Amino acid sequence: MAEHKIVVLGIAKGVRCSVDATGSPLTDETLAAANAVLLGSIGGPEWGTGSVRPEPRCRGTDFVIVRELTGGIYFGERNSAWDTEPYSRAEVERFARLSGVLVRGSGDKKILEKEFPDFKVERQLIDSAAMIMVKNPHRPQRDEASVIPGSIGLLPSASLSGIPDGNGKCNGIYEPIYSSAPDISSKGIVNLISTILSVTMLLRYFLNLPGEIGDAVVKELTRILKA
Repeated sequence: MAEHKIVVLGIAKGVRCSVDATGSPLTDETLAAANAVLLGSIGGPEWGTGSVRPEPRCRGTDFVIVRELTGGIYFGERNSAWDTEPYSRAEVERFARLSGVLVRGSGDKKILEKEFPDFKVERQLIDSAAMIMVKNPHRPQRDEASVIPGSIGLLPSASLSGIPDGNGKCNGIYEPIYSSAPDISSKGIVNLISTILSVTMLLRYFLNLPGEIGDAVVKELTRILKA
């Protein structure tokens, strides 16, 4: 296996964050020097924040949520809203292929049945899909899903710029999905599991390291949580 050296770019000691030190959350210099982005939890009383801490749990579930970030409700004129969410054919096809590569079972039915013939594709409206995830979380094996593992602090995420098919590096922003939780700042009780799991996604999708590495990390975290 090839050897990889990971260098973490930070900010000056004693400075809380880049935006305080430079006025920018991500400077051009840092962006030019970095190969990948691991985004920590952000926000706080100074900037306004919200805290979500779900508690119920359901063992034996395995979800991967795929979310389109470049079309639909993310774009539109300011100061107005309407009930239309346009997605182009290319956007839907890209989303379906990404879903197929990541979880082997989500996305556009025509694309998946043609390019992933081993899939069993089921169509669901978003409300019924959300109901299934909550009522019978073992069925899908795919922000309601965050309550099922037991805590929002257990879930990683990756905003990918391409398809992580192993043919090249897939740029992206890898980050935990929780907020900054300023109420527990400096108390030494911050849950880093989501951040650790986000790093395993970076290793797999950006550096193309074998999936066994991330699986070993997940296995060890599971052992610790069960202890």
